[in-house]
Amino acid sequence: MSDGLPDTSPLAYRIALGALRAFFDGGYITTHIQGREHMPPAGVAAIMPINHSSALDIVAGHVVGRPGFFAIKRESVEVPLVGRFLRSIGGIPIQRDEQDVAALREMSAALRTGHILGIAPEGTRSKTGRLGHFDPGFIWLAARTGAVVVPTAVHGTARLLPKGARFPKRGEIWVRVGEPISFEAEGRRITRERMQELADDVRTRLLALLAELVEESGVSSPALNPDGSDAGTETGSAAKPHVAG
Repeated sequence: MSDGLPDTSPLAYRIALGALRAFFDGGYITTHIQGREHMPPAGVAAIMPINHSSALDIVAGHVVGRPGFFAIKRESVEVPLVGRFLRSIGGIPIQRDEQDVAALREMSAALRTGHILGIAPEGTRSKTGRLGHFDPGFIWLAARTGAVVVPTAVHGTARLLPKGARFPKRGEIWVRVGEPISFEAEGRRITRERMQELADDVRTRLLALLAELVEESGVSSPALNPDGSDAGTETGSAAKPHVAG
């Protein structure tokens, strides 16, 4: 690890990205991606917050299509071999029930060196598909590092691979990348209240992207009411902040 940046492997990245391409573009699952032009070029720090309701949400890595970093639950790296591989492709383990200084340091290092960081601000996988409360830690990271925030909506994954299922069904997934948002002007002294206000705004933007995907696909989402309004957060499901402001 150099200057707090996690050690990764170019070979492992090639294997992982190739596997994602084969899986999500191989025909068994059809992936529709819009807004890739909003992804900042390599070398520009970016945070990619996504909604999280299925293990298939790793499609976000396919959307990025290049090496980067992403937050994972700490338990994942405790699995022999799997944990080592996840770390080698940019996985940053987080302790979800407390402030994790080590994870925060690694995320900051990744962003300060111009990488992209994937994160699920809900802190855990949604059990119902509703969009949970957004912890504002990613706003703190954006304000401190100058990284832009690129909200990204993922739709259809929970239908194909709900929690508890072992293998995905054949079908379609839709992804829409939103326009990048900069919070650098908020400064380093940003308050917790202001961070939460901005995190809530990003959540609203992500819901709007999700509504567009629902209209395009004709497939409903538990996160939205029939009229397209917010169905509300999942009661009792929100994890404690994995990165704190």
